[in-house]
Amino acid sequence: MANCPFRVLAEEHRDLVCHMNHELLSGVTEEAGLPPGAARLDPDPERCCVTIVV
Repeated sequence: MANCPFRVLAEEHRDLVCHMNHELLSGVTEEAGLPPGAARLDPDPERCCVTIVV
């Protein structure tokens, strides 16, 4: 994603929010039939901390 959907909350609780977002998107990608590990925790200050690789 180009930006963090939880940016405001992540500013104060980055580690917790990024890991929760990663778990959420891991479930979404799994249910969408993407390969395991498609959602990757990849923190970067310029975008969302999770990337999805297909």
